[in-house]
Amino acid sequence: MAVSAEGIIICNEALLALGEAPITAASIDGSPAEQFVFNKYEPIVKRLLGLHRWRFATKIDDNLNKLTDSPILRFNHVYQAPADLLLLKAVYSLSVPIQFELIGNEIHTYSADNVKIEYIYTITEDRFSEAFREALMVRIMADMALGVISNTTLYSTLKAEYREAFATAKLLDTQSGTTRRLGGPSKFISAHRTGTRGGRGAEPGEEGYG
Repeated sequence: MAVSAEGIIICNEALLALGEAPITAASIDGSPAEQFVFNKYEPIVKRLLGLHRWRFATKIDDNLNKLTDSPILRFNHVYQAPADLLLLKAVYSLSVPIQFELIGNEIHTYSADNVKIEYIYTITEDRFSEAFREALMVRIMADMALGVISNTTLYSTLKAEYREAFATAKLLDTQSGTTRRLGGPSKFISAHRTGTRGGRGAEPGEEGYG
């Protein structure tokens, strides 16, 4: 799976914070870090985008193309999914949520009255909010701690920090003016610039963890 140049930058920031060498590309036959990025980066991004209705990644489409294909099961209408759909969050008829089934690039539903959808669309990393990007990086660091450098203690620490970073990203996303930068280096990343390789990870209560 191809990983964008910006995706490589994000992963390299995580690697450097863990004391690992950066990579130039993702590769299924490369180093453990290159294989990790090849196999895990895109699924992690998709997973995190699907956990919240991010304002920077959500679209509403009320101009769906109705298809003549036969619907499945109990449904009686089929619509063409938008080309940039990543995750379908909800389908509405007359502003009321209704049941649906996404089959390939088709949306099957039982209503034809003012149907509109809410979905996460495929976006590039430059559209991520600063807080989401930080949460993503901490999540990548946590998974790399386990999958690349095999440090289970550090993995547990970073997993807890990821939860905090993700909660912060969601909170900021629900507020106005969330495009502002967080200011300065990430406290999560800075805490791991040194002392993370080959031994135990930093424990709660040590410098950088409060």
